[in-house]
Amino acid sequence: MGLGKNIAGSEKALMHKEKYKYIFSEEYFKDRTTVGLNPDYNLVIENYNHSYKVSTNYGYHIDCQNILLQDKSSDTLFSTRFTFGKLFYHYLLHSNNNEYLVCGYDLLEFAVYDITNKTEHQFFDICNLDEDSEEDCQNEFWYIKKLFYNAENNLLAITGQDGMNVSTVTVCDFSNPDDFFSYRATNLGKYINDTYGDYCCSAHGWAGNKLQLSVCEENSMYIDLDESEIISLINMRIKG
Repeated sequence: MGLGKNIAGSEKALMHKEKYKYIFSEEYFKDRTTVGLNPDYNLVIENYNHSYKVSTNYGYHIDCQNILLQDKSSDTLFSTRFTFGKLFYHYLLHSNNNEYLVCGYDLLEFAVYDITNKTEHQFFDICNLDEDSEEDCQNEFWYIKKLFYNAENNLLAITGQDGMNVSTVTVCDFSNPDDFFSYRATNLGKYINDTYGDYCCSAHGWAGNKLQLSVCEENSMYIDLDESEIISLINMRIKG
């Protein structure tokens, strides 16, 4: 059990992206920011927006980002574009000694770029186009705030807000980044609700093999979730 079918590179996905290609022009350019990922790499984020009125009381806003991963010589190593979302990005040094950039706007459309081997993997969920498809269209996030990778157990915790603007956490098995799109993962909301009576939870980092979480309304309780419990929950979802 996981995300819907990955259709990145398909005719349907390319047609979807083509619809918004016009926004990536000088007419809709807003601003450009540069973020230092570490001493060796910068992420250049170019923001575009097309806003227009549909009626007197209703308007439409399309935010898009063009991102470029650059080395310290300002040479571009990788670039990609995203539409309709709040961009997230995360640099990590994996336990396999490779460097990765994970970026996207949520778990329906994101990319994993292997900086060391210069290879990229794109994910574009069919649920982006058809929420009523026979696939498992259950993206938990409205937007992603932060990612926490643990090189000791290769678990990746993703924290953000769901469609109801409630804090939530998904934990993924990131032991094989090249096969990440098989998506061995689970959202912790149900477990937290069953255990503490409240779905709300936020991740704050790892302490050894324990994931540090604040749970319940207004993050009023702090807990540590052991890796064995997390792996069990991941396996239960996959079998489910």
